[in-house]
Order: sequence, then C-alpha cells, then structure tokens
Amino acid sequence: MKLYQIGSKKGKELQNYQIDLSEAHIMAKNGLMALSVMVGMKVLSSMIEEEVVQKAGIKGKHDPDRQVYRHGTELSSVVLGGQKVKIEKPRLRSKDKQEVPVDILKQFQSEDALNIRMMKQMLMGITTRGYEEIQDGSEELDSFGTSKSTVSRRFIKETSKEMNKFLSRKIDDDNYPVIMIDGVGFGDHMLIVALGVKSTGEKKILGIKEGSSENAEFCKGLIDNMIERGLKASESRLFVLDGSKALSKAVKEKFSNQAHIQRCQIHKKRNVEGYLPDSMKDNVISEMNKAYAEFEYTTAKNKLESLAKSLEYKYPSAAASIREGLEETLTLHRLKLPGQIRQSLSSTNPIESAIGSARVITGRVRHWKSGSQVLRWLSCGFMKVESSFHRIKGYKLLPILINNISKVEDYSKQSVG
Repeated sequence: MKLYQIGSKKGKELQNYQIDLSEAHIMAKNGLMALSVMVGMKVLSSMIEEEVVQKAGIKGKHDPDRQVYRHGTELSSVVLGGQKVKIEKPRLRSKDKQEVPVDILKQFQSEDALNIRMMKQMLMGITTRGYEEIQDGSEELDSFGTSKSTVSRRFIKETSKEMNKFLSRKIDDDNYPVIMIDGVGFGDHMLIVALGVKSTGEKKILGIKEGSSENAEFCKGLIDNMIERGLKASESRLFVLDGSKALSKAVKEKFSNQAHIQRCQIHKKRNVEGYLPDSMKDNVISEMNKAYAEFEYTTAKNKLESLAKSLEYKYPSAAASIREGLEETLTLHRLKLPGQIRQSLSSTNPIESAIGSARVITGRVRHWKSGSQVLRWLSCGFMKVESSFHRIKGYKLLPILINNISKVEDYSKQSVG
C-alpha cells in the first residue's frame, strides 16, 4: 500500500514509502485513528530520513565534501491525531560542531492544533479525566500529553488566549444604536455583559466584566473598556438596562445626554410582583401590560400612575416600585417606536437569551474557583453561540429609532413623584 510520494522517484526509493497490507491490518485492530497515526509516523520517519540524507549524505558512504555529519539520535515528540507522540530524532552537526536542525520535524511539533482540539472537545462536554479515554490509541504508539493535569493546563492556556482575543476585539464596524447590558451571577462572582445591536439588526457581544458586586465603579469599568476599544461616547444611542441603579448611574456619567435609557419592563414587573400577595399579582401585571401596550407616552404614563395610586393604601411598596424609574420604562414610548421593534427593545430578553445559550457551555462547571475561570468559560460560550445569533425582531424599523433618538428630549435624569 503506497503511503507517500514526492516527485518522480525511482522504484527503489519508493520502498521507503510503502507499508505491507498485513502490517496495516495489525495496526487497524486499535481503530482507524490509531492506524492513521501509525501510518503518519512511518511517513514522517521517511520524510525525516530523506532530509537527513540530503544534508548529511547516505549513512555509511564516505563523502570528503560533506559539510554536515550524523551525530546519533535523541528522543523528541510530534503532534499527531490529537496527541503528543514520542519519536526518535536524528541529530546533525556541521563541521564547526554546530547543531543542524531537522526542518521537517518543526512542522509537526506545533501544539496549537492539539490545544485547539482539546479546547473544542472539552467545550463539547468531554472532561479532563475523560479526554485520555477517548483517544484512539495503540499499544505500539508511545503517546503522552493527555493526562488530566496536562489537558487542564492546555485547556486553560488555549481558552485564556481565545478569551483575550475575544475581549479585546475592536468596536469599529458599526455605531451600535442599541446596547443592552445585564448582570449575571456565577457562584460568588458577578458579571455584567454588554450586547450591541447594529443598525442592520445583527447582535454582537461587546464586553464582559467580572466583579464581586454590581456597583457603579464596576459598571463604569465595562463602559470604559468598550470606549477604549472604539465605542463612540459622542453618539446618541438607546441603552436597555436590567434596572440596576449602579448601571444606570454609570451609563449617565459616561454618555451624558447621548444616552436614552430604557428600563427592562419585565424586570420592573417582577419587582412589583415581589411586593404583592398571590391574589393580586395577575390583575396588577395585567394592568401594567395594558399600560405598556399603549402607543402614546402620556396615556401609558397616566395608566401607570393611576395603578400606583390604587395600590398606595394597601400595598405602598408595590406602588413605590411602579413609580421608581417609571420614566425610564417608557423611553420607547417617547421615541414613538412602533410594533415589533418596541417589543424587542422593551426588555433585556435578547441578552438574557444569549447568556442562556452560553450557559449550556458553562453549565458543565460545578464549582467556580476564580473570576478568571468564569471569564474564560463565559467568553468561550459566547464565541461558540455568537455566530448563531439572529437579527433582532423588527430590525427593519431601526431607522425610526436612529432618526428619533437625537430629536427626543432626554427625560432619563428626571424623577417622578
């Protein structure tokens, strides 16, 4: 069975690139991957020997003009079939006793492909302990580098590299008229995630920040990072936030009157529910939905005020919750956004959906040991799912938002009684 051939070699030379079929059957008993790796090793050995002959001549044949000499062998390794395999490497020396490299060997010693393969398999659910078990090895193959500790180190190295690339991406391909920011907890660690919506409706993760609590400085750190990577602070845009006062404060400080804040209506309804008995929840939420469904800002505001007033005596905390940030829950009404685009931007559902998809990956971790571990896993989760993001529903109406956002008075700094 012919394995490898370069140019027009003569029959005698081709013997270095042949393997007996009976030998192939013996190798195949360990599986197709083992066969492929063993065949690859034989081909590589032939290629190495060919380079050695070119540089140092045929072994045992005297050549007075020879500039390079064979100098024994040493143990080395190459990467084949997703694992590191030991190989005996010929050593070469020049006349002045300098080490001469075997160039072909370098091409098979890069561990990048191995690290990426390990990372992908672990993100698909293979554990560090299980990685060694899934290698289709052979008793004849002297492989290593697949132990639990080694796989873990490689995984950390590769995911750290990918995380740094992901978190340092430039923000310069679109103005992002809409940015959604939401907080999410992983064990004792709090993260805030920013998702940008392009003018074409496409979504992209713009930033992730890790901390122990959701305070204003923590939130400003995320915003500063996005500005450093190209987000223009001078452009008017809509920010859809989860209701965090610290986050709202940070956005206002960094973007001033250019920021129009839409408080997530779903978060607001959940907050109000928390102050009501079960017997009242459905009716009150139904009334809030009717108010939010109104197209006119004044009508919606009056309905919410009326609802708060009706609850003021028996459930004062629920009434106060409705009034708290009321203006910011109606920003889309002031911007006069119609139909589907208003529904899409009235909550942080799009970013929560993205986080939920990434959690399919991060959910395999039972214990979070550090903030860097959370960042690595969440970044990898977002990298995996970002390519499958759909455009935001109603995206064809985004030009209305872009046109209106610079014309509408900013009410975000006003308070309601």
